[in-house]
Amino acid sequence: MTINPYDKELLYRKAQGKKIQNSHEKKIREIFTNNHQKIAKLKLTETDDVLNKIKKLKLKTCLNEELHSFSECLNRFSPELYQKEFYAFIDEDWKYYGAIKLPKKTIINPQFDFDKSVSDELRFFTSDLSIQISIDYSSYGSKKLYECTIRRLLPNQEPLPS
Repeated sequence: MTINPYDKELLYRKAQGKKIQNSHEKKIREIFTNNHQKIAKLKLTETDDVLNKIKKLKLKTCLNEELHSFSECLNRFSPELYQKEFYAFIDEDWKYYGAIKLPKKTIINPQFDFDKSVSDELRFFTSDLSIQISIDYSSYGSKKLYECTIRRLLPNQEPLPS
């Protein structure tokens, strides 16, 4: 019996996801303040499907800024997400745990501490995949830098996982 390489990879990723589950779920609680809202965890295959669809899209516009606080980043992009459902890909954890899908009016915590949470990257995609927002965090001594990028993509007409 031969195991499909993708299935073998999924088994490995799923096992690794169990190892990081507690720390990843803690990050989710710290990033999104209205946890009473329904947060849907995507399966690894669903996460991969979303990424494959994103890879096929064409870039329409891109705005990239380096900012000195997370709240500055939120001021730039939170209106883009607040009225839409969106996917969140947190650090590299999503590779092993899966992405999450959040409902409209989800509130992102402006006090989220990347250092305390051992986090350096957040990616958000509107559910229609027309907007991608990324925050890459880095710190050098006492200096903190947030590279905030907003990409507008040509919309995708294919349905995505719920």
